[in-house]
Amino acid sequence: MSPELSYAVTGLGILLCLFCFAVVFRGQRIPGDEGSAQELEFKGLKLKANSLVTLLIVSALLAGFPLGLQAWIQINTPAATPTAPATAPQPATLRLFVTGQVLDGNGGQIENATVRVFDVRQGRQIHEAQTDGFGSFDFPPLELGQDDRYKVVMSKDGFLEQTVLMGPGGSVGFNAALVKRKTPGTPP
Repeated sequence: MSPELSYAVTGLGILLCLFCFAVVFRGQRIPGDEGSAQELEFKGLKLKANSLVTLLIVSALLAGFPLGLQAWIQINTPAATPTAPATAPQPATLRLFVTGQVLDGNGGQIENATVRVFDVRQGRQIHEAQTDGFGSFDFPPLELGQDDRYKVVMSKDGFLEQTVLMGPGGSVGFNAALVKRKTPGTPP
C-alpha cells in the first residue's frame, strides 16, 4: 500500500470522526418512543444514536488502520542485504582523438611526412602514420587517464622535426608547420 493512499484513507476516517463528534455535541436530541433508539438531528440530518456510534467506530478504524498497516509492513519487511560492497561510480573513459595536418613554412601541404605517437608514461611508440596528399593524418582514439601523456612527433627529410605534447583534456586537432632544414653554404 502506498503511503499516499494510507494518508488519504486516514484523512477520510478523521473527517468522519469529526462529523460524528459534531452531530453528538452540536446536534439536538430528539427523544424517541419508549424502547426505541434515540435520534439526533444536525442541520436537517436525523441519525439514530446506534447508527452514529457505529459510524464513529468505523471511522476511527478507518483513520487508524492504514497507518498501522503501513507501520507493520515496514517493520516486517526484511532489510535488503547488500550483495556487494558499494563502490564509487567510475568516471567515463576519456579518449583523445589525434588528427591534424602537416604544412611547410608557406602553408603548403607536406605529403608523406611521418607522424608518430609516443606514450610518454610507458616510454614507447604506439602509432605511426604517413600524411596523405593533403598533408593530413589521423589516429585511432587514445585512452586518456589522469596520468596519460602523449607525444606526437612530425618529421620529413629536409625539414626540422616538430613535437607536440598532449595530456588530459579531450580531443586535439592541430596543424604542424615543418621548417625547411638549412643546408650548409646557403644564404639565410
